[in-house]
Amino acid sequence: MYGLVAPKFSSNTLFTDWKTGVGVSLRALTAGIVIRLDVTTSKEDTTTWLMVGRPF
Repeated sequence: MYGLVAPKFSSNTLFTDWKTGVGVSLRALTAGIVIRLDVTTSKEDTTTWLMVGRPF
C-alpha cells in the first residue's frame, strides 16, 4: 500500500482523487482478556489485524 505526496498544499490537491475503504471491528472481553479483530478493505488491498490483550 503506497501513499501519494503533493508538491505543495492546496485544497484542489487535497480534495481530488479520494480513495475510500470499508472496515469492521469486533471486540470481546473474555476472562479478563481483550480480543480485537479488525478487517478493512479497499480497491487496493484487504487487511486483517488481530490483537490479544490491551495495547498499553
